[in-house]
Order: sequence, then structure tokens, then C-alpha cells
Amino acid sequence: MKMDGPVQARLTALRRTEILYALLIGVFAFLFYIPAAGNDFVMFDDDINIYNNPMLGELTWGRVGWAFADTFYMPRYMPLGWISLMAVFEVGGLDPASYHTVNVVLHAVNSALVLVVLLRGLTMAAAHCDRPSERGWLTGLAVCGACLWAIHPLRVEPVSWATGLHYLHASFWALVSVLLFWGRLKYEGTARRCLLVGACICYLFSVLVYPVTLGLPVALWVFEWWLRSVNTREVKPGCLDANLEFAPLVLLSAAALAANVTVRHLVPSMFPPSPGLDVFGLWDRVMQASYSALYYVVRPFFAGEVTPVYNMLFSSGRFGGWNWVCVAGIGSLIVFLFGWGRRFPGAVAFCAASGAVGVSYYGLLESPFQTSDRYTYFPSLVIVFGVAVTVFRSIRGAWRVFAGALGATCLAWFASASLHAFPVWRNDTTLFNHIAVKLENRDLGYLYRGRIAVSQASLGHEDAARDTLEKLRQAGAPQGVLVKIEGEVLPLLERARAHSKLKTVRGWVAPDALTSQIIALRAARAGDDWTAKVRFERALAIDPGFSEARYNYSLWLALKGKTEQAWVQYCVLAADSRSRPGREGEIALVTAIKDASSVVGNTRILASSSRRLAAIAGSAQIIND
Repeated sequence: MKMDGPVQARLTALRRTEILYALLIGVFAFLFYIPAAGNDFVMFDDDINIYNNPMLGELTWGRVGWAFADTFYMPRYMPLGWISLMAVFEVGGLDPASYHTVNVVLHAVNSALVLVVLLRGLTMAAAHCDRPSERGWLTGLAVCGACLWAIHPLRVEPVSWATGLHYLHASFWALVSVLLFWGRLKYEGTARRCLLVGACICYLFSVLVYPVTLGLPVALWVFEWWLRSVNTREVKPGCLDANLEFAPLVLLSAAALAANVTVRHLVPSMFPPSPGLDVFGLWDRVMQASYSALYYVVRPFFAGEVTPVYNMLFSSGRFGGWNWVCVAGIGSLIVFLFGWGRRFPGAVAFCAASGAVGVSYYGLLESPFQTSDRYTYFPSLVIVFGVAVTVFRSIRGAWRVFAGALGATCLAWFASASLHAFPVWRNDTTLFNHIAVKLENRDLGYLYRGRIAVSQASLGHEDAARDTLEKLRQAGAPQGVLVKIEGEVLPLLERARAHSKLKTVRGWVAPDALTSQIIALRAARAGDDWTAKVRFERALAIDPGFSEARYNYSLWLALKGKTEQAWVQYCVLAADSRSRPGREGEIALVTAIKDASSVVGNTRILASSSRRLAAIAGSAQIIND
């Protein structure tokens, strides 16, 4: 039916308003989460992925090649994920604020895209949306759904955690892929093919950033199958017959799944191998996968206290009561899908779509698999979409006022819960204390409190680390747990004491050189000799005049018994009067080289360092060595 002029004008105004709403939601999400930019790195994978990652640095062809070829450092195939971290490093080095700010910006953009996806999907699912009143109701639902998704407390973990960048970035490309894939339905011929190619490229980017959207093609197919059943005006049934258009997305998903399974389970890596069937049996895997699948479908409906590590799989065991409930729940859902599919096609569609996006194959392969809130980042969008479509098609008249009031109440509830969760990710102490409090498994709680001591020891804070250990003893931590924690803490303290002379004073040097030295110092204190050597040399390659790094490199080499190399670095340092260390610092460095030479039996360096010490002390003329 052709609409008259006033109606068409009002619809045009509504579409312009929708663009404004998308911008406002993006700004709202940015302002809501910007306090997270002040968080520090935490020893919860940030150490592995960012500040202790020897390959993280400025973008070079060598590092890009490593990102695409590495199968050892991380049991995931995520080349674009590594490159995105390198891009942030290029701009901000190892400043935690850089990574957290990028997370906040990405989440704000994703929130705006979620509104656009909801508007497009609801328009396709609506049987009648030509009237402006219906269009306004649809827009209101989409705005409410996008806001609820944006500030849900389950979003706090990926946004407030530096390593959460992978989840946000992968979801960005997935959202763009969805919009392009749905956009093809309005066109034929070349335009349709171009949009399909664009959707496939964006989806490829998504799975190469991080494999968290592997089920997206199935979810899209389920949604369009449901559209056939309702036969909406927005999408003609004839446009949905070409199921071959899903084939490229399915193939990309299957290839990404195969690559990640291969990298994790068939290729040796620095992580322990996954358990075999003799240790982790088939029925155990089914129960654990059922638990994780049901968790990711149900969890978004609750905004209670959140924590990065839940105790369910630790406290109940694989054959515990909750796992049996989950198996029964998944079985009932499958019966519902097959038994009442024709009667309730919408419910079936969104249950299947949620399961396809939410289920993680790791539940079948890892033991124990810890369900994490960050994995709900993209799957919860499917749930929000399903609820919005159900409300739009079911609620009429005065009930819409009640639905709006309920949405506003949930928005206030979610906002309060999220604000309460923000401080958890401030630093190692706040994070591990929170996890330990929430875990019912006392031994595991003590271990997470022990991570605070490990963090303090890695930073050289000996008194704080020993104080944390003493508090664990007083709290009644089991001897076995204490032995395990001390096994990590005490060696770190010994290394920190041995390297206590290493300076960390910042100077006027290139930012990349400074960040390379920071990594080198952390690696030296942690006993990671390879990373320390590579990072010291990188700092000096970027800025040869970086005297602080050269001093520390020479001292570290002496402590490692590499007296020839240590002496060379000292001579370069002493040759330049502008970069030469002070008298006390020079005496300390030469003394360290002299003592190391005596230990390793290098008589030439021993004699040279002894003469230099005598010259510095003024008891002899400086000998040019």
C-alpha cells in the first residue's frame, strides 16, 4: 500500500531520529564506562598477552608474520587479535590507559551498532510497521534493548579488562557482517553479491581476531528460516530461498573452528595439553558442555554479583546435581525444538540461535572449563533480539506502558550492578580479593589470594608480598596451598633482590625504547632471560643514547656472568661523557662486573675492571682500555 505524504514524512523523520539515537547510545556507553580507563593491568592474562609478551611491540612485518604463523605462544589462532594489540602498543606503548580507552571506545561503537542491528532485525520481523505509531514502538524497543545490552553487568569484564579487547574487536566485525548480510536482502544482482562478499570479509576478520562468533552463520540461517514462516512484508520469501548464500559464512566458521582445535589440541604449545578420553570421559564432556551452554543462554537474564571465576565446576564436580539439571535442561530444549517447532517457530528460532552463538566447544574439550562472563558479550545480543521481537509481536495497548516501565527498572538495576562491579578490575589486589571472596572452594580462594603475593613479588615489593603470605598463614590456608604459593613467590623475591640495583627512572628517551626497557626489567626480575635480552637490545636499537637502559643491560649481563658483553656495554656508556653514570653508579656497575669476572674466571675483564675501579677512586690514572 502506498503511503501518503504526511505518513512518509513522519517515517523519514523517525529514521533520522534512529541515527541520532545510535549516536546518543554510543556516547552514553562511552561516558558510562570511561572510568575503566584508569584501571591497571592485572595478572589475569594481561601478563601473558600484553606486558610480559615478548612479541608485543611496534608493528613490523616480522611481528605481523609471527601473528599469522604462531601456534606455540597461545592455544588460539588469533592473528588479527595480536595485530590489534600491536596497533595499540604503537600508539600508547605499555600504558594501561591506552588499552582500556580503546576498549571503552570499541564498546561504545558496538553499542551503537547493536541499536542498528536491532532496528534492522525488528523491521524484518515485524508483520506491520508501516504506521508511524508502530514504527515508534519498534524504535523504542530497539533503544531499550541496546541500552540494556550496553550497560549489563556482564559487559563490565570485557570492557574493564585490557585483554577483553579481543572480544570487543571480534564482535565489532561480527556486527558489521550481520548488517551487510541482512542488507543484501533488499538487492539483486551485483549489489547483492558485493554486500555478501563484504559480509564474508568482515566475518573472516571477526574469527581471526578471536574465535567467539563461530556460531553466527547458524544463528543467521535460523533467523531467516523463521522469517520464512512468518512471511513478513519487509522480506520476500523468494529472497530467502538461496541458502547457498550462507555457504561462505559456514565454510569460514568451519575453517576457523578447525584451525583453533588444531592449534589447541594437536600442536605443541607452552600450555598443558588437553586431557584425553581416559582422563576426561565422553559423558563428563557432555555434562560439562551442557552446563556451559545453558549458562551462556540463561546468565544474561540475571544481573546479580559478577566475578571472573565462578565456582560451579569446582564445587559441584562433573557429576554434581547442577550438571544433571543442565543436561536435563538441554534435553528438554531439544525436545521442545523438535516437538513444538511448528507451533512456536519464533521461540524455536531464538532458542536455536542463542545456543548456536552461545555454546562453546571448549566445554567439550577442556577440563575444567571455567564459564566466564566475557563469553556472553556477543551471544547476549541474540537473546536481547529475541526478547525484543517477542515483546513487539505480543504486547499491545496499555501493556506497552507496563513493558516500558519494566525496561526502565531493568536499566536502573543493570546500571547499579555494573557500577558496583567496576572497582573489581582496578588492579591485582582488588581482582584477586574479589575472586577469593566469591569462591566457595576455600583452597581455590586461598590460591587466588596468593596471586596477590605473586603480583607483589613480581614488582619487587618484598615486604608487601611477605605480609600477604603471613595473612594467608593466619587465615588457616592449608600447608599444601601455602607451599604452592611460596613456590612462586620466593623465587621472584630472590630475583628481585638480586636485581634490586636495576634502575627504573624514566628519562628523555623514545617512548618505545622506554616501554621495551620496562618489559626487560620485569622479565629480568622474573628470571625470563630471553625476553630480558631481547627487550634491552630493542630499547638500545631504538635509542642508542638511552644510557639508563645501557647501564641496566650491562649490570644484568654481569649478574648473569656474561662479563665480556657487560664490559663492552660499560665501555660504550663510559665513552660518552654526557651519558656517563654518576660516580657511585659507575663504581657499583664496575664492581658488579669485577665480581662476576672473578666468579667465572675471566682474568682479562677482572684486570680491566680492577684498573677502572682504581682510576675512578683516584688512586691511579685512567687507563684507556
